Amino acid sequence: MVAIMSPILLNNISNTIELLLFQLFIVVFAPTTFPAGAVFYTRFPVLKRFTCGSFIFALSRALMFAVSSFGTIYLIDYFNHWGLLFLIIPILIGYTFGVNHFIKLEEEAESYY
Repeated sequence: MVAIMSPILLNNISNTIELLLFQLFIVVFAPTTFPAGAVFYTRFPVLKRFTCGSFIFALSRALMFAVSSFGTIYLIDYFNHWGLLFLIIPILIGYTFGVNHFIKLEEEAESYY
């Protein structure tokens, strides 16, 4: 919910303390794979775990570098802070599909309660 409301919040920030609090909120409550990393890696085949994990990580970092270096500047210039939604919404959709996929896998293995 905060991700979708972020352009509104960014347009209404009036001083540096508000910006700091907004950034701290994002860092503290950001969804990460840290607690579930072991569950994710057990779903990869044993002989391909390192290759798949490394390739996915490297590809994600390369794409995020290119998008954040070049894409956000033009999006914010043309669409103001609303341009961030062009990045936020696909990320949220992918995250939701990923979570639902792993929930389905855990339900099939009968280890999801």
